[in-house]
Amino acid sequence: MHENSDNEKPQQHYDSSRLEVYGERFGIQGYKPHRSWKTRSTENIIDAVIDEMGLSGQMWREELENQWADIVGPQLANNTRPGPVEKGNLYVYVRHPIWLQELKRNGEKEILKKVKKQFPHQGIFALRLQIDPEPMDQK
Repeated sequence: MHENSDNEKPQQHYDSSRLEVYGERFGIQGYKPHRSWKTRSTENIIDAVIDEMGLSGQMWREELENQWADIVGPQLANNTRPGPVEKGNLYVYVRHPIWLQELKRNGEKEILKKVKKQFPHQGIFALRLQIDPEPMDQK
């Protein structure tokens, strides 16, 4: 049986008195939904469809790209970009070797901390910094 997550609203049962009123109004007599039927919020339905279609990973990646400047700051955003996630490792592509060394010495832990805070359910436990295989100047 599916349990509610922390941010999921509890499901509500159908209101039988309300159904009776609608039944009388629209000429549907004797209709009663099965007792196990429960209402679901639109958000929960959309999330379920997105998961079923396999798009949830793609959507959070797009959100990460959109929020990248807020996470790392404008200067780093101009010199880095998020790459793929593989086995809990978020690859961060860096424009220049000097930026790569600077981030390895001073910024890697802070970026990881911010990404984990912003996306706690994505299972990211490490960053992998590397030179961008597609230089940003060519985009």
